[in-house]
Amino acid sequence: MTATRDIPTVAFATLGCKLNVFESHALREGFRARHYRVVAFESPADLYVINTCTVTARSDHKSRQLIRRIQKRAPASRIIVTGCYAERDAQALADLPGVDLVVGNRRKLDLPQLIEQALPAASVVMAGGDDDHSFPAEPLTRFGDYTRAFLKIQDGCDYRCTFCVVHRVRGASRSLPLERAVEQARQLAVSGHREISLTGVDPGAWGRDLPNRPRLAELIEALCEVPELTRIRLSSVGAQDYDDHLIELVATHPKLARHVHIPAQSGSDEVLRRMQRGARRAEIDRVVQRLYALDSSMRFGGDFMVGFPGEGRADFAATLKMIQDGPWSYGHIFPFSPRPGTPAAAMNDELSDAERTERAAQLRAVVEQKDLSYREQWVNRTADVLIENRREAESGYWLGLSSRYILVAFPERPGFVEGQIAPVRIRAVEGARTVGELEEPHRIDRESSGC
Repeated sequence: MTATRDIPTVAFATLGCKLNVFESHALREGFRARHYRVVAFESPADLYVINTCTVTARSDHKSRQLIRRIQKRAPASRIIVTGCYAERDAQALADLPGVDLVVGNRRKLDLPQLIEQALPAASVVMAGGDDDHSFPAEPLTRFGDYTRAFLKIQDGCDYRCTFCVVHRVRGASRSLPLERAVEQARQLAVSGHREISLTGVDPGAWGRDLPNRPRLAELIEALCEVPELTRIRLSSVGAQDYDDHLIELVATHPKLARHVHIPAQSGSDEVLRRMQRGARRAEIDRVVQRLYALDSSMRFGGDFMVGFPGEGRADFAATLKMIQDGPWSYGHIFPFSPRPGTPAAAMNDELSDAERTERAAQLRAVVEQKDLSYREQWVNRTADVLIENRREAESGYWLGLSSRYILVAFPERPGFVEGQIAPVRIRAVEGARTVGELEEPHRIDRESSGC
């Protein structure tokens, strides 16, 4: 070890999705159980763990940058690389100077044990054991310093989208059994997390691999019975997975956040066909319209890709019109990024970088305006806001997230603490910023009418 301390230290950097964030927290608990002290990533540490993403070429680049920065800053420390990039191209990472160990996704949670073995420098550990369809034990009693906890209910993907490498780096879809999910949610809620966000590679696929093939709505109903849990938030669920039961729950149950995120990707059926997506435009519109009919104040967000090979002007116009005409009020918009080995990378009708950049800018401008309009409708209304453990840098105001996914800044008031869900009166929308003020305490029973 590089330090003179008796207790070894470990630091984490997490790139990519909420699933990686969850797994990094599970790793933290694993290291603590082996008597490591977890320190901030910018601090000196004996071990640095980089949990990578590989969804785009930019994600790969960020991972390599982090490795080079640590190797330069702390050449005597050990660098361990895991996550999706490690699964996709382990040897390339092992060849980077300073890397001691590369571990694939299916051995990720074995990291605390693996580093204690006598492994040679730049070792690569990939195998996931004999049963790659099992769901690993990842018990978390607390989600670090986060006020909102993530709960990993699903991993892997059975779809074969032509632009995506996730099914290769995460394996087949597999689900956390219902009883284990409920117990973990209960533990997190008892630890003080009033809101839990359900996450996975494809959360809508939850239950398909379990006995009797339960649906996601059944899991959510069971979680709603946990008395200590105040709010449940879904992460990205495809339109094809919204059955009648799930639509009703999301739009009406008082414990469900009034916020949905749909990975639409495109408004063009021809592009969706070439992508081999699980839902077409009519199905996306049907789900959005049905949810909107039940609660017209719901927050709709989505993932939208521009510049997919073969995307013509009419295809892009269809996506633009879908966002303009629908209740979408925020979106993650990203240009197509060819991933090695995917069918889309071999398509020969790819758009230029300039065209992709221009189309992404057009979509972002529309989404930013719709986001502004959506938040403005809540001025002088009260939101039930989860007070987070962070503040605005300049004003010192607390930050909190409402049921409808509005981040609100508000000045401190005696009697309120982080982690509570509290009433906040929204007073102003200032560009990307939403400002409010704490009201007197009240019973948290207005999730269907507050924001």
